[in-house]
Amino acid sequence: GLHTIQLRALRSRGYWQLQIDPTAALDSMREGLALSRRVGDRDAMLRFINNFGYTSFLAGDWDGALAELDAGLAEENLIPVARHSLLTNALIVHACRGEPVADGLAELELAMAERSDLTSAVEDTKANAALAEGRLDDARAAWRHMANLVAGGAPEGLYRAARPALWDGYVAGARTDLAALDATGVHGRVVEVRRMTIRAGLAALEGRSADAVALYREALRSWRDLGQTWDEALTGIDMATLLDPSEPEVRAAAESAREILVRLGAKPYLQRLDAAMARSTSAESPSTGAAEPTESRSATPS
Repeated sequence: GLHTIQLRALRSRGYWQLQIDPTAALDSMREGLALSRRVGDRDAMLRFINNFGYTSFLAGDWDGALAELDAGLAEENLIPVARHSLLTNALIVHACRGEPVADGLAELELAMAERSDLTSAVEDTKANAALAEGRLDDARAAWRHMANLVAGGAPEGLYRAARPALWDGYVAGARTDLAALDATGVHGRVVEVRRMTIRAGLAALEGRSADAVALYREALRSWRDLGQTWDEALTGIDMATLLDPSEPEVRAAAESAREILVRLGAKPYLQRLDAAMARSTSAESPSTGAAEPTESRSATPS
């Protein structure tokens, strides 16, 4: 009957399982959400809704994520701290679907001015919105900022920062992000696949296509095994962007990613994938032009 302690344990277990077994983490969040509702612990329920929402987003259940997050936001007498936490993750899903999020982001910016503890979550939301809109520099800067704010957010923030750098052909930037990720000293099933995915992109940009395909093949298999559907789809876009779209494994990965993106309703990413696959093999692509960026490029946040 020690429900308060049980709920804290479920929340902590789910948080750490995200680095090892995301499917088990989602089960912990689901169990905690059900228990908090059963015992009437509203504060715990809202926390679990938020965690369940983001974990479901990564798992590729965007409808399930929004069903909980939007229901939480509709709660009466919602205190600002709870509203803004829920809003950060709800806006991520809406942004990735290409839906308008400007008003929500403006609200979060105002809240962030009064609550510094919200900054990391808001930077993640801003980064996701920027990537969906194709603002690659802004996305990378926001994720780098997030990584610098909270040590626990660094492994994910640095991994996600590397993707816009890779899509932009920014080799030095992606190398910097990978080195910073390695410097965290964090290990686990999820972070190792993140490293592998970045290394695959670097291999592609450096013209080592065979190495890139082999690394991407293993990364895709690992993302599927981990149940991280969103990262699987993004890795498919990586391949379409950085490798020859006529290659059989690239086409297969792109087709699989397309199925996921259609199901999720991720319109901006579907457009990016289709544009990458429509490239002429004779045209210069990021994988054929691995030149270092010029000094005029915007500086990376420290």
